Amino acid sequence: MSAHTGGDSVKEKENSMRSPLGCIKTLRKNQALFCLLASFTALSMSSQAHQMSERERIQSHLTLVEQLLRERPVTELSEAQKTNRIKGLDVLKSYIEQAVFPVNTHHKGERHPYFIDHSGIPCAVGQIMLEVNGRDLALKIAATQNYKYLDEMEGDEILAWVQQSGFSFDELRLVHQATAMSLDILTQS
Repeated sequence: MSAHTGGDSVKEKENSMRSPLGCIKTLRKNQALFCLLASFTALSMSSQAHQMSERERIQSHLTLVEQLLRERPVTELSEAQKTNRIKGLDVLKSYIEQAVFPVNTHHKGERHPYFIDHSGIPCAVGQIMLEVNGRDLALKIAATQNYKYLDEMEGDEILAWVQQSGFSFDELRLVHQATAMSLDILTQS
């Protein structure tokens, strides 16, 4: 038996790290993004995840991301950026609730993001862009860079939209990965 001198014990910290939300609350903001990805990866690999549908996995990931982003301090943002961020987070929440995600129809068995799929269903970042000051840009991305990950996309207008969106590039990448990481399973037969 060891003496407890205050603060959380190692065992308490380990237990809190086992759940994604516990992990996020335990770590500082820069570590939280990594923690979220690690937790989602662990969930995806667990036997419990095999019983969970792909739609549920995407929803779980996006729900965790949305919660994390709502809790992050945004004091450094302008009022316009704060307004756009709140709008974007509300769009994301609605997107999660609707649970209609892009379907991989052209890259069967491969992982490829779809910014907007053949039926017009956008990824989460695409939906945010469509609804928060970026409709023309979202349609341009779908026409020219539809199967790229966010950090592979080219164009100053993308960086300009990110800057005014109220989100960091890393935050949007985390949102985008939810559907990009899973699209091979949402392939139509």
